[in-house]
Amino acid sequence: MRLAWAFRLLLVAGVLVFHQDIAGAESSGLPPTGLLEPAIYAITEKEWQEAIAALDREKPAPTAQQRLELEFLNALMARPDRLPDLVPRVEAAQAGWKYGKSSILILSPEYLSQHLYLARVHLAMTQEKPDLLEKTIKEAFWTHPDMADRLGSLLVEHRRKESLLKLKPDMDRPLKLSGGGQTSLRKLLKGKKFLLLDFWATWCGPCMERMPALKEKMEKEAALGVVVAGINVEADAKKAESVRKEFNLPGPWLVDEKEGHWANLFLIESYPHMVLLDAKGQVAWSGHPDNLEQELAQLQEAKGKNP
Repeated sequence: MRLAWAFRLLLVAGVLVFHQDIAGAESSGLPPTGLLEPAIYAITEKEWQEAIAALDREKPAPTAQQRLELEFLNALMARPDRLPDLVPRVEAAQAGWKYGKSSILILSPEYLSQHLYLARVHLAMTQEKPDLLEKTIKEAFWTHPDMADRLGSLLVEHRRKESLLKLKPDMDRPLKLSGGGQTSLRKLLKGKKFLLLDFWATWCGPCMERMPALKEKMEKEAALGVVVAGINVEADAKKAESVRKEFNLPGPWLVDEKEGHWANLFLIESYPHMVLLDAKGQVAWSGHPDNLEQELAQLQEAKGKNP
């Protein structure tokens, strides 16, 4: 879980740009975009195997280099847990890499080098080796000065995420309910696997548009041992309760303190924003709701491997 979440930093920093080139792949005689995208963005092993099987049925089927390239791109985009195995393999193939029509999206030595550095930075982050991380970032900047902004954004966001991972919220601090009364993180998590907090405000258009979807998520995740709770950041119980009734939301409906204690605690700077806490109250993930489904899918796959 930590490995997958940390890699979201690469996406947040906007350093992976090859997805913009997928549409042009067909013109080079490569498999159709409709077959490449499922392989590059596959989240689970099953999705990956299905995508590769579809590509293998094409004529010609992907070469060994193209298959390795797809594996590497898939790890960068969706399955970072595969990077420890793939980085050495790509490094070993780097000297003899064939570009141009022989490649899918990695079309130049510089392009391959940059993405290998990004993968190495990610590995240093997730292995919690600050000396190696510093060395790798300096080497990446020295080799590719044009990566400076990307690497800087990546490091800033990494440090923010690290702070969240070390956070130990007060499990018994009162949490105000919009309809009256109080609860706490401990009470909400009792007997549950996770607590998903959805931070929202009435002035946030995207937040309000997502309310029907939030209701569905509350009902769906409850059966999986996940409590989904909304928390209004305006500290306005009346507004929050009105929204709860309007959308007939079944989950806990909370109200932040006037000083914004909970939003500040979880370093939330934009909305909508979700925070996933494990049974001990530690942050397992934090980010935009659009990234949640991918995170949960990876979490469920990981739990399947390690029940």
